[in-house]
Amino acid sequence: MPVVGHFGDKVLRIESTGPIDQVYDKVRNSLVSEGILKPVPNIIFVLGGPGSGKGTQCVRLAEEFKLTHLSTGDLLRAELEKGSEIGKKCGDLMKEGKIVPMEIILGLLKTVISDHMETPGFLIDGFPRAMDQAIEFEKTIFPAKKVLFFTCPLETLEKRLIERGKTSGRADDNIDTIRKRFKTFQEESLPVVGHFGSRVLQIESTGTVDQVYADVKSRLISEKIVKPIPNIIFVLGGPGSGKGTQCVRLAKEFRLTHLSTGDLLRAELEKGSDIGKKCGDLMKEGKIVPMSIILGLLKAAINNSPENTPGFLIDGFPRAMDQAIEFEKTIFPAKKVLFFNCPLDTLEARLLERGKTSGRADDNIDTIRKRFKTFQEESLPVVGHFGSRVLKIESTGTVDEVYTTLKNGLLSEEIVKPVPNIIFVLGGPGSGKGTQCVRLAKEYQLTHLSTGDLLRAELEKGSEIGKKCGDLMKEGKIVPMSIILGLLKAAIDNSPTSTPGFLIDGFPRAMDQAVEFENTICPAKKVLFFNCPLETLEARLLERGKTSGRADDNIDTIRKRFKTFQEESLPVVGHFGSRVLKIESTGTVDQVYADLKRGLLAEDIIKPVPNIIFVLGGPGSGKGTQCVRLAKEFRLTHLSTGDLLRAELEKGSDIGKKCGDLMKEGKIVPMSIILGLLKAAISNSPENTPGFLIDGFPRAMDQAIEFEKTIFPAKKVLFFNCPLDTLEARLLERGKTSGRADDNIDTIRKRFKTFQEESLPVVGHFGSRVLKIESTGTVDQVYADLKQGLLTENVIRPDPNIIFVLGGPGSGKGTQCVRLAKEFRLTHLSTGDLLRAELEKGSEIGKKCGDLMKEGKIVPMEIILGLLKASILSNLDTPGFLIDGFPRAMNQAIEFEKSIFPAKKVLFFNCPLDTLEARLLERGKTSGRADDNIDTIRKRFKTFQEESLPVVGHFGSRVLKIESTGTVDEVYAETKRYLISDGTLRPDPNLIFVLGGPGSGKGTQCVRLAKEFHLTHLSTGDLLRAELEKGSEIGKKCGDLMKEGKLFQ
Repeated sequence: MPVVGHFGDKVLRIESTGPIDQVYDKVRNSLVSEGILKPVPNIIFVLGGPGSGKGTQCVRLAEEFKLTHLSTGDLLRAELEKGSEIGKKCGDLMKEGKIVPMEIILGLLKTVISDHMETPGFLIDGFPRAMDQAIEFEKTIFPAKKVLFFTCPLETLEKRLIERGKTSGRADDNIDTIRKRFKTFQEESLPVVGHFGSRVLQIESTGTVDQVYADVKSRLISEKIVKPIPNIIFVLGGPGSGKGTQCVRLAKEFRLTHLSTGDLLRAELEKGSDIGKKCGDLMKEGKIVPMSIILGLLKAAINNSPENTPGFLIDGFPRAMDQAIEFEKTIFPAKKVLFFNCPLDTLEARLLERGKTSGRADDNIDTIRKRFKTFQEESLPVVGHFGSRVLKIESTGTVDEVYTTLKNGLLSEEIVKPVPNIIFVLGGPGSGKGTQCVRLAKEYQLTHLSTGDLLRAELEKGSEIGKKCGDLMKEGKIVPMSIILGLLKAAIDNSPTSTPGFLIDGFPRAMDQAVEFENTICPAKKVLFFNCPLETLEARLLERGKTSGRADDNIDTIRKRFKTFQEESLPVVGHFGSRVLKIESTGTVDQVYADLKRGLLAEDIIKPVPNIIFVLGGPGSGKGTQCVRLAKEFRLTHLSTGDLLRAELEKGSDIGKKCGDLMKEGKIVPMSIILGLLKAAISNSPENTPGFLIDGFPRAMDQAIEFEKTIFPAKKVLFFNCPLDTLEARLLERGKTSGRADDNIDTIRKRFKTFQEESLPVVGHFGSRVLKIESTGTVDQVYADLKQGLLTENVIRPDPNIIFVLGGPGSGKGTQCVRLAKEFRLTHLSTGDLLRAELEKGSEIGKKCGDLMKEGKIVPMEIILGLLKASILSNLDTPGFLIDGFPRAMNQAIEFEKSIFPAKKVLFFNCPLDTLEARLLERGKTSGRADDNIDTIRKRFKTFQEESLPVVGHFGSRVLKIESTGTVDEVYAETKRYLISDGTLRPDPNLIFVLGGPGSGKGTQCVRLAKEFHLTHLSTGDLLRAELEKGSEIGKKCGDLMKEGKLFQ
């Protein structure tokens, strides 16, 4: 120990109480941060034949991952251009037709690498070309970490180079020179590839540039050769602007790491580290902590964060220009700078208000104004320094309003992404988890991933990973977990951003897989566990074995699999605790699916896919008019890109200003902005929105493809078809009064040309999803056809017939609900019954509610609403829902209609309190209910009058008040009469099927019965003929089927 003291400030003290890996990370990072050690540079050689596209891929990799792209040709040209000594020497050699010596080439490479050691890596393009270059580079500079080899058949390369030669003007793009270059490549460069052995990453480069790049990128990431650049977000704003509060919310929702230099310093002081002691001493002396320490702490915090961290919010930093410049020079560039803008008088008022309770010494008027002065002189110039990277947020609104604006801005610019909705799916062999995954994936457009399928795909395409796994499997070895996780990560990362979630089927099978997945990829939101007795599973697998031909469907193998499942997989289920949704899978496939779906909907793990309807048609086809009517009748959200842009311009947002500037310059607004606005509008719509009419979009093929790739697929495409001469006549007529500059014959015809060349191919692209509406008729005729078509194809549906049923205790509402439900086939829902059902089946929700009730706590409203929503969505084909004794309070009423559906009617059973009291006391003589006593009854009346009666008033004209003092039959008769008379309920139609053999005379008899008793006579043949005659879409489809001799289904 005296020796340690002897070395004083040269000592680096490392706390070694943690695991080996943690201690190593501390040692490594401390030595690197103090400059004692330098990391070995990440050298990547990039090889491939002429025309293999290696240069193009290098440019993209360098840009995305901030790698340094080196080409020996570029380095030599740079020396020649600046006239350096090396440049002159090389120029002379080249004039004499001599080769530049290898030591010069290596010297240039070494210099650039030494000068850019802070870079995440070096792509050395087209080098080494010969074996001596490879050996000498690694001997005198650094070893390469990886060698990318872009492989492609010579005939493909030859075609590419000859095609390039038609426009490149390059002297070497001719057939003779090309073939000489191929010969040199095969004789000199290919042996170099072989020399590097297992360090080679072979990339098939016969695909498109994008396909090849996606492959190379995912492979480099999965092998940890490159890392995505950290998503750094600086967060700036004046004192009191609310930036800290917003950071906390953003960090929680998007799993961002929230860093504050103040918090980092305090942490060092508290743990008494060397840095902490040094900073403590400086602060006692009234000195400022050096910027190098601040930057070191930030760098260490970023480097030590989990690999799967989606981004860093650096709160209140940088405060001055030198901090901004030094951070980006020595750590990473910021992707975005958030600036919370707020007038100083508002900030001052906020801080003074806070000062009344905060106890903070700096919340007084003098200190506040000094802080404002510092902010304006030092921090505001920093905001200006970042230019277009700044996202300015007006922070004068409420915390929720500001957060909504902030979140939408970051999502639209793709600075943050929603956390992937990961659902692990576990269960014993034969539990049916795969079957259920397929159904869930189809209905909710989830991505269904199976590690077995991912491995098979790699084996089939003969990738490097596939070959490696194939070799391991031939040797009877297990595929390493790192490969499995890499495949899952690549599949998740490469899925469209519109993917609502991932079902990871049969994974994780062991605890280490569970822990490592969540450490390196992202946490699972839910774990589905299909529970089934082993004897049932065994019987299923043996039955399956009779026909499956699977070698593992025999009794010995089945029992071994059960043993593995119980020992390795069941503990994983326990590990996830409250995130597990246990599904009893002993029932039929349909029963299990219904339970599964209800559970996931109730917990908001899955959501119905938005009902997206694109609306297309030529100018003047009337699509906008029809959208307005549809939106009004079916509560659809009507979106127009023009309206969205105008809204941004009017509110003067950053997007609005940017678009305004582009439009002034006569430039087109980028598609990324249009899609961002549409995505934000869809995301911010109420949860219970039945669908979206996107009017006049997409206008071109790229818009159609990108929307469906990054947002959601369209369920339907409405196409309003109308002859051009009719459209022209309409627009010219409109032009007489519209005052629109584009309603003239020349402009109209230009618009028609654009429509035919760009928009009509989009209609064709959507194929069977198109619903063609002939729009030559009147507005009413077209609307009738449109509405019928959409209803027939189930694209839209009237809102569920929701009927709230309210009344004081003892008013008889439950009794009436039972009778109404029976006669009119309504679904009768009671929140009490729903909760009891969850308690009885021992679901996670049931357990949670049971625990709350034992503690005397109220079940949260979000659970109640979740159960109601799941029951309604699972029974949408019912004629209506009677929701008995709900809503009991105003907040329930508002939240239900906001997040589920609006109520069509509210039944209120009115009865004087003295009558109710007498009924309840009478009931109490035989009911055995603890709450049927005078004291409890009066408390319930008080609650009803204070909380529930105002709810009745809230619904206004939707309330149907029923006097319930009469007998049960009298009250029922009145209730039924009112509900039928105002169209809320309809008696079941009097359906009579008429059957008989050919020639039995059934048709003749139908005609007479219909005439005498005013019945409607329906014949499927007549209905089909009517469709064929009017040439409807259904008629055309049926006609085609009949021509092909096919039956109707």
